Amino acid sequence: MARATLKDVAERVGLNLSTVSRVLNRPSRAKVSEATRERVLAAAEELGYRPHATAQALAKGRVGSIGLLVPDYLDEVYMRYADGLARLFAVEGSLLVPMSTRYEAEFENRALATLSAGRADLILALRYEKDDENAYRRTQQLGVPLVFRIPDDDLGEIPFDAVYADVTTGYQTLAEHFGENGRRRIGLVGGFAAQDLAAGRTASLPVAGFLAGCAAWGGETDPAQAVPCAPSAEAACAALLERMRDNPRRFDALLVQSNRLVPGVYAALRQIGLRVPQDVAVATISDAEYCRVAEVPVTVWEQPVATICEELFRLACRRLATPAATVEQVRVHSRLIVRRSSLKPAE
Repeated sequence: MARATLKDVAERVGLNLSTVSRVLNRPSRAKVSEATRERVLAAAEELGYRPHATAQALAKGRVGSIGLLVPDYLDEVYMRYADGLARLFAVEGSLLVPMSTRYEAEFENRALATLSAGRADLILALRYEKDDENAYRRTQQLGVPLVFRIPDDDLGEIPFDAVYADVTTGYQTLAEHFGENGRRRIGLVGGFAAQDLAAGRTASLPVAGFLAGCAAWGGETDPAQAVPCAPSAEAACAALLERMRDNPRRFDALLVQSNRLVPGVYAALRQIGLRVPQDVAVATISDAEYCRVAEVPVTVWEQPVATICEELFRLACRRLATPAATVEQVRVHSRLIVRRSSLKPAE
């Protein structure tokens, strides 16, 4: 069972996250009635929530700013991470400073240098880029610790605090889900995984997971399944139209790397004259508002964003309170949410 989060408590009592956090983590700063305080404490006890003792590192007043490396400002899920973390640190009077990396080493290195020069107390990064390890180590040597959210299940041993999200498992789970619903011609749209598959780099973790899911049900497992495109709905629409122009029945299911691309996928299928899910099933990694309200709601592999934010916050507090502490790494588990977009077509 997942550990209760601040958000769970806030929703139970109908209060905002900041108020609940103050009651539980900084009682002296919580300007609420005694009745409200008792409601919050009772809800926390009932749900099994336990405050982060290490958050007191922030209460000492020596933490001013926390850097946040965001790969894509236009991705709703990354913005949910940024908002959740900003709220947690704001409760303690700390400023979260987000900087875009655009998935490019040049921008990431520039952001690391800027935050280090500005003496950020700690840097949180929402991705771990293996090619940038030297830059991470240089930043750490300058006295600025780093904490990572890592979307792959396993990158090997790394010398940093981290929260691992099981995104690779999501690729396999969604491909298997398609197979269970009778799909055999599964396409992979957008992102690094599609680029790797198109280039025949099948050992990369997301691609390996995707192909394993396809193979479990006898589906296709070759580079022709890839539909690489730039990270936008417009690019996804254009790439899919081009790919299916000569064979509209090329795919009977599409696994979309980012929920940001799903509107473009839906638009392309409409232009081709294909229906979701009767002709083509669709699913994506990570939930977003569009996935819930689309004309055909979208099946997703949902990351527990609130839980990951709390774990990142806890690791950051721990590292600030005890700079020489041993490295701690945590794994969290996502879940499959099945909606109409991937259901088995009617006989």
